[in-house]
Amino acid sequence: MRIAIVTEHVNRRGGQERVVCELAERLSRYHEVHLYCFSAQGLRGERLSVHKMWCPFHSSTLEGFWILIASWFALRNARFDAIMSQGGNSLVQNCVMLHTCHALRAERTQAVEWRYHPPNPFKRLFQWFRSRTFLHFEGRAVRKCRGAVMTVSRFLKDYVMAQHGLSEAEVQVTENGVDHAVFRPETRKLYRNRVRDKLGIPRDAFVILFLGGRWFDKGVPFLIEALGKMPERTAYLVIVGKGDVGFFTRFARDNGVEDRVRFVAPTGSPQWFYGMADCFGFPSDAEGFPLVIGEAASCGLPLITTAVGGSEHLVEDGVSGYIVPPDADVIAEKLQILAADPALLAKMRRAVQRKASKLSWDYQAEQVRALLEAWFGDNEAPYSTHDPSGGQSN
Repeated sequence: MRIAIVTEHVNRRGGQERVVCELAERLSRYHEVHLYCFSAQGLRGERLSVHKMWCPFHSSTLEGFWILIASWFALRNARFDAIMSQGGNSLVQNCVMLHTCHALRAERTQAVEWRYHPPNPFKRLFQWFRSRTFLHFEGRAVRKCRGAVMTVSRFLKDYVMAQHGLSEAEVQVTENGVDHAVFRPETRKLYRNRVRDKLGIPRDAFVILFLGGRWFDKGVPFLIEALGKMPERTAYLVIVGKGDVGFFTRFARDNGVEDRVRFVAPTGSPQWFYGMADCFGFPSDAEGFPLVIGEAASCGLPLITTAVGGSEHLVEDGVSGYIVPPDADVIAEKLQILAADPALLAKMRRAVQRKASKLSWDYQAEQVRALLEAWFGDNEAPYSTHDPSGGQSN
């Protein structure tokens, strides 16, 4: 089979970029794979070709619009058995993989950012326009590819069915994996004291870790508020990633915890911070399957998370973590239970690591390969973006 994959960027740092990287390499062991993207790093594969598309923008939002034009131009005369877009980022796909849920994300932006740090009217209008546009193209893609839609979690499948009116049989789940050679329980011995010393955190303190971007959408305000509400006054919160450090420093000060919050720039070595922490806080309820919860669990960090994609397997409430609403009072209560009971914390560490051991990039790639072969493997006439009547119709 000849498979084209459309995505903005490919690398091993995280998110959709990492998912595509892991899948493309594995699919190329069996099929001819062509990546159409703006940048690619760290790829390996003998039958893997990278076609870099020109992009004049450095904004992720503008890239999201531009890739519609760029991928149409690059693939306008192409003939592939399968053209897989990531959500609605192409106009010429015949199958689609969804990683996020634009409607829920827009709701979270309005519920959290507009509450804690209200943007000016122009930014609100831009955010509304962006979310409506991305949602339109997401809906266009899944309806165009009915029966050839993949999501990275059951949570996301339910969202697609409810939001876009697809049936159970029209959407398949292929869950994200974890690199267990990097994200493993031994990170605790390797990095716990070393990283704490660098951050100025006492070695015996209870440390909550958040790792990711889009701090409002992902619930960082709730974690800071929860830290301020915990009776345990020696607990720390470490926030790793890209965000508005100035605002959140002031927010931490307003909640009386400025001296116990640490901000760390995006890192290429997240395993150092998983190894340093005692639990992972991720109160975002608009996620497909965030890679960070699988990585944190694989390193043995109990998860304090909302019911996002992936949590249904990783979090057994009270056993390997806690499912919480985006509510600071509830989060503080659960964090305090862990901070006050080292024996329970150790038990949860072992439980969550066992659950994470089932996540596998190889297994996800096998699922995707099987679906693509079932959908397109016997194509006598490859899908053509130039002459729809000669290709497969969806």
